[in-house]
Amino acid sequence: MQFLIKEDGPIPQLAQVIARQKSEGGYIIAYVRAWSFLVVTQTQKRVAHVPYGHNRILPGLKHSLFTLFLGPWSLLGLFVTPMYLIVNFLGGVDVTAKYSTTSVDPMRDLPPKKGQAERDFNVAIWIFIGLGLFAIAWMLWSFSAHGTG
Repeated sequence: MQFLIKEDGPIPQLAQVIARQKSEGGYIIAYVRAWSFLVVTQTQKRVAHVPYGHNRILPGLKHSLFTLFLGPWSLLGLFVTPMYLIVNFLGGVDVTAKYSTTSVDPMRDLPPKKGQAERDFNVAIWIFIGLGLFAIAWMLWSFSAHGTG
């Protein structure tokens, strides 16, 4: 039996990140980190302020490394770790619209698009599924092409 625990408590430093985004503009980006041990896998959300025009991957690198080293140590962790790494390496999930109505771009007055966070996460899931299907097809082709002898 495997257990997945999603940390549903308050997101650490969320208030500071929102205040910084409102004063400086930019984005509020959510990253996911996971750790697991034997039958327990826990996922946690972390947020960071990313100024407009800056790289979204670098602030999430510490969460990606955390997940890479501590995530795959259960059966469930083997499945969720690649998915969360893909989310983080794609630049996290833009949750600016969820937490702030301040414009992200200093050259425009419009707030961020609604639903962007869900679209970002869905793209990451489809990439994960696509890579998984590609890996399975490659293994089947490899076994059939090379055979057992």
